[in-house]
Amino acid sequence: MARTAGATGASREVEEIADTRAGAGAAGPEAARAGHRMGKKLAPGAPSPDDPSMQYRSPDRSSRGWLARLALGLAVVAGLTAPASARSEKTLAYPRDQVWPTAVRFLVVDEHVKVTERDAEAGYLLFELRDDGKTFRGSLEVMTVVRDGRTLVRFVLQIADRPSWLELAMLARLEAKLRAELGSPAPAPSPPAPEPPRKDAPRPDGPAPDAPPPDDHGPPISPTP
Repeated sequence: MARTAGATGASREVEEIADTRAGAGAAGPEAARAGHRMGKKLAPGAPSPDDPSMQYRSPDRSSRGWLARLALGLAVVAGLTAPASARSEKTLAYPRDQVWPTAVRFLVVDEHVKVTERDAEAGYLLFELRDDGKTFRGSLEVMTVVRDGRTLVRFVLQIADRPSWLELAMLARLEAKLRAELGSPAPAPSPPAPEPPRKDAPRPDGPAPDAPPPDDHGPPISPTP
C-alpha cells in the first residue's frame, strides 16, 4: 500500500510539472509578442520626449531675416493687387448740355449698368455695376470748369472696391463715344499774335527820339587869328 501511495504522489507531481510546462508554453507566444512590442517602443532609434533634438529651438538670425523678407514681399504683392478707391477724371472741350445725354446712354446701353439715381441739373448719376458675380456701386459727375479762359466739361468717375484702371478704361470708352456722336472736341485757341511796333518807337540801332540832332557844321572856328 505504501508503494501504491508513493507512486500516486509521484504521478501527481509529474502531472503538476506537465501542467506548469504546458501553461508556460501556452503563454510563451503572448509574452514573446508583448516583449517584441516593448522592444520596439524602447528601441534606441525611437526619439524620446527628453531627447534634446526633440525640444523646440528658436530660429536663428538668418531664418528670422528670411521670414521677414517673405512677409515684406507678400505685403507688397497684396498692396499691388488691392483695389483702389480713388476716383478718375477726364476733361474734354465739349458743352455740358450736349455730353450729359450721351453719357447716360453710354452707361446704360454700352456698359449695361443699372442707374439708381440721376440729376441732370446737378450733373451727377449713381449706378450699380455687375462684375465677377458681385454688385459694385459707382457714380459719375459731369461738371463745367474754366481753364485758360475756355469752358470745358470734366467727368469724374468712381467705382467702389474696384481698381482704378477699370475707371480709366471706362472713361476712355466714353470719350470714344463722344467723338463718334459729337465729333472731335474744340481745339485750343491759338496764342495771340504779337502787336506790331509803334511808329514812334525807337529802333534798336537808332538814336533816342528826344535826343538833339547831331551838328554837321564842322569844328568851331576861333575868332582870333
